Amino acid sequence: MARKKTVSTGKIFATLITISVIMLLLPQKGTKSLNFLFDEIFNPFLRYGMATAEEVFRMSSSSEEQISRSEYDKLWTAYHNLRSDLMAFHKKYEKLAKIRTSPPKSGAPIVLAEVLNSSISGLRQELLINRGQIDGIGVGQYVLVPGEHSIIGTISETSNAKSRVRLVTDAKHDLKVLIWSEAMKKYIEAQMIGDGKKSGKIPLISTEYEINTGDTVYAATKKGYLETPRIIGEISKISRDQNNPLLWDITVRPVYPAEELNDVAIIINEN
Repeated sequence: MARKKTVSTGKIFATLITISVIMLLLPQKGTKSLNFLFDEIFNPFLRYGMATAEEVFRMSSSSEEQISRSEYDKLWTAYHNLRSDLMAFHKKYEKLAKIRTSPPKSGAPIVLAEVLNSSISGLRQELLINRGQIDGIGVGQYVLVPGEHSIIGTISETSNAKSRVRLVTDAKHDLKVLIWSEAMKKYIEAQMIGDGKKSGKIPLISTEYEINTGDTVYAATKKGYLETPRIIGEISKISRDQNNPLLWDITVRPVYPAEELNDVAIIINEN
């Protein structure tokens, strides 16, 4: 019977020493190649071991802090779908409410003017600007906040080089407006009169209309003067009229305080 050959510990040790010396004497380029080869051969096994360890530790964590991948994917999908729906509803609201930062009408002539003086006291709410008839300014034209395109008043008087702006808060200012009822999703036609202070008042609106604070108020279109509704402000206060409970008592707060303006823009008539 043949004897089974065995390798002595000394031979194994000598072989390993020889391989180590050879590796030490090899040039750096050669050792790099061996390193990449070793990584390519054994990396899948090493990664499998790491993944298994991570899975063990994950399973040992509190079950309340972990969810399955399929549940995570469902939540992620639902979140992004809801965000998409929200953006779509926002765009639809902007379209319905006609909130825009673009000019009232594409190509509509607009003249910029500086505020020379303001008369904001008592019932009088006016601005004096440095543009007049020679610049195409005329009575009745709408005056805006530059860049924001919100209505603050109309031209009430002109000369060759200057004009007077009657603000929407002036007690003599009467303007046709549109109230956007968010609850009813529709415009409500009305008239707004300045209160001679810092607000406007909208009378004679039936309580049958569902109107709330925060609803937006726009200057209504006027052929040759204003081609699209432009925002004036929002309803800051609403209650039943003390003299007639069937009507609303509505207060409108303008978007921009006129006393803080240094410049204004005027929409020039196109007719």
